[in-house]
Amino acid sequence: MNIEKAVEKMRKSIETLDEKSYRSIFDKYRKKFLKEIDKNPNNVEAYCTLPIIFTELNYPDKKSIKILNKCYKINGAEFTDKEYAMWATNKAYIIDTGCFDDKEQVIDILSESERRNSPFWETYFGLGVYYYNKKMYEKALKGFSKAWELSNIRKALYNAAICLIHIGKIKEAVLFLEDLYNMACSNKYDKSQMAFTLVRELLILGEKEKAISIFNSIDEKEEFFSWEASEICYMINDYSGFVRYYECEDWYEEEDFFSMYIYSLIHSGNEEKAHEKMRYTREKILSNIEYIKYLPVEDFESSKDKKERILEEKNRLNSIEKAYKKIIETDFRPQPKPYYGIMERCYFINCPRHKGDI
Repeated sequence: MNIEKAVEKMRKSIETLDEKSYRSIFDKYRKKFLKEIDKNPNNVEAYCTLPIIFTELNYPDKKSIKILNKCYKINGAEFTDKEYAMWATNKAYIIDTGCFDDKEQVIDILSESERRNSPFWETYFGLGVYYYNKKMYEKALKGFSKAWELSNIRKALYNAAICLIHIGKIKEAVLFLEDLYNMACSNKYDKSQMAFTLVRELLILGEKEKAISIFNSIDEKEEFFSWEASEICYMINDYSGFVRYYECEDWYEEEDFFSMYIYSLIHSGNEEKAHEKMRYTREKILSNIEYIKYLPVEDFESSKDKKERILEEKNRLNSIEKAYKKIIETDFRPQPKPYYGIMERCYFINCPRHKGDI
């Protein structure tokens, strides 16, 4: 069975057909793969590709784990290192993204794959994701760097840069981010996200002119990146710019971003608008509290949950009012709190939907 050809046909069906049609193609290959493992139970790659077909057809994740466990029972004792790595990486992905309690299996089998020198970048990307979520940034960096080395997957290099930022190596991170900025990239959204991170880190390093030049090159800031664009404007003291981008969306008001907006309004000559914003926000949150009180307990997990929701809203209003008062009465300037997150990416080996994505 030519699995590579089968995966490519499924990939093309996603690109060219409507959902009903491509799902019928996947179902056809589901049957072919099941016949293949019945006829050739030692075809580990066929076993390991079936779970992603099940996923596309909305089968329960437990069915995917069952087929992988069957593969291990039949072939595990004779696995080559490469076969083990494929089996383990795909099982780790199903567990990691599915509804399973024992997530620690993920690191156990991925670490064993690494020990066996897995040739798959997906193994190391999975290790990077696991360690990043555990805030073990040095180990996450090692995983993402190895994934990049084996694949040139841009998200792997970006995630390595994010790990470097977390461990305080901003100059090294900027080198990675500059490489990414200078690469051709068909995914404009990803390229823009990476560019915003580069701009922010250049500003932190004091390279304002270079940062602003890159910032001005980013398209569609109002449509898709109002949060990021407003943050950059605030960092360069462009308070009118912050206000413009902030007002592109109707935000759920929380202390940090709200206080930066109030400060920007005042320092761009819109003090009365700042006062009006505070009055409006206060009324809105108080209305939310009354609405939650009105709702029946049955709409919540418990009466305790309802009380906690009310308390959350009261605390939100209290923190906003305190920040507002501090800005109005003192020279306090709220500081931005940048969010650093990795870019998620499917690390299932032979995934038809994502195979070929870089």
